[in-house]
Amino acid sequence: MIVAVEVSNTLMLAYPMYFLIGVCYVGRYFGGFCMIIEYSEPKYKTLLGTFLLTMDSISAILVILTLKVFKDVAYVEVIGLSINVLGVIGLLWLPETPEFLYNTMRFKRARAVFKKIAKTNRVKDYESEFLFDSELEMMRCKLSELTADRGNLSETR
Repeated sequence: MIVAVEVSNTLMLAYPMYFLIGVCYVGRYFGGFCMIIEYSEPKYKTLLGTFLLTMDSISAILVILTLKVFKDVAYVEVIGLSINVLGVIGLLWLPETPEFLYNTMRFKRARAVFKKIAKTNRVKDYESEFLFDSELEMMRCKLSELTADRGNLSETR
């Protein structure tokens, strides 16, 4: 899109491209930022978030300075495009986070991701057959507690 804006001589093409660049920026920023923060250890989340936001601001300043100093910025765009393409390709191997899977009550898939993480980290004594606390709570609940029913379910039909 940036290349299309750079080579475009008409405002009718430039404005929609700038709009799409803005939409993509929001998706990349929030999607990537949230994924990185979610994968990090809790004690490093604040530090990592601050670092990412600082680097994002510095990169914007560097792009502006590059545009002011160099008139031909095609090589900068090619480098940026290449990094984004590599990132998109990398997403194909990125599993959903166990924290998200746990919060959406997809416990079986969360256990599978934990098992994959343990294998990647070469943990030898990992026990993959366990139950999450929320899973145990759901098993202990009676149907009447889940449905807020005070009587026999067969009588209400």
